[in-house]
Amino acid sequence: MDDTFARIEEYTSKLTADPGSLIFLPLAELYHKAGMADEAMDVCKKGIDAHPDYYSARVLLARLFLEKEKFAESRSELDLVLSREPNNLPANNVLALLLEKQGNSGESETLRKKISFLKGESSDQAEESEALTTATVAEIYFKQGLFDEAIRVYRKILETDPENAKIKKRLEEITAIKKSGEDKRKEVKAAVDQKPDVKDIRKAEPGAEKTRSELRKLIADTEHLLESLKKLEKEI
Repeated sequence: MDDTFARIEEYTSKLTADPGSLIFLPLAELYHKAGMADEAMDVCKKGIDAHPDYYSARVLLARLFLEKEKFAESRSELDLVLSREPNNLPANNVLALLLEKQGNSGESETLRKKISFLKGESSDQAEESEALTTATVAEIYFKQGLFDEAIRVYRKILETDPENAKIKKRLEEITAIKKSGEDKRKEVKAAVDQKPDVKDIRKAEPGAEKTRSELRKLIADTEHLLESLKKLEKEI
C-alpha cells in the first residue's frame, strides 16, 4: 500500500505539470485500488473531458458509478463506449454486472454468452488487434515522457503474447532510452555538485594557474553536459 500512495503522489505531480497527460487513467486506477473512489472518479471525469474518446477511462468511470449504485450514469458511459466499440470486452463485462445488480438476470446471461463468444472467436486476429490498441497507448505514454507507464503497458502485452518480437524489441528500446536519460542526469548532477564557486576561483593564489585551468575546464564540461541533457530530453 505504501508503494501505491508513493505512485499516487508521483502521478499527481506529473498530471499537475501536464494536465493533458494520459497518466490520469493509471492515477485513477491507483486511487480505486487504494479505496479512494471519490478521488478516482474526479480524476477520471477530468481526464475524459480532455480525452473524450479514451474508452478505457470511460469503462473505469462506469465501474466506479456502478460501485456507487449510480446505475443510470454507469449505463450512460457504457452505452457510449459500446455504440463505438460493440465488442469491447471490459465494457461488456461491466454491463453484465450492471444488469445483474438491476435484477435483469436474463439479459445478463445473454450478454455473458456473447462475451464468451467474443473471447473465443478468431483468437489470433483479436489478440493482434488488442495488442495494437494497447501498444498505441504505450507509444502515447512514451511520447509524453512517461517511460515507466509505457514500459508497464508493453510488459503487460508480453504477459499474454510472450513471443511478440516487435513488442520485445520496443520494450528494450524504451528501457534503454530511460536508462540513458537517468545516467545522463546522474552525470549532470554529479558535475553540478562539483561545480566550484566563481569566488573560489578568484581567490586562488596567483601561482596556481594549473588549478584555475582545471576549474575552468570543469565548468566548461558541466555546461556541455547540461546542454547535452537538454538535447537528450528533446530527442526523447
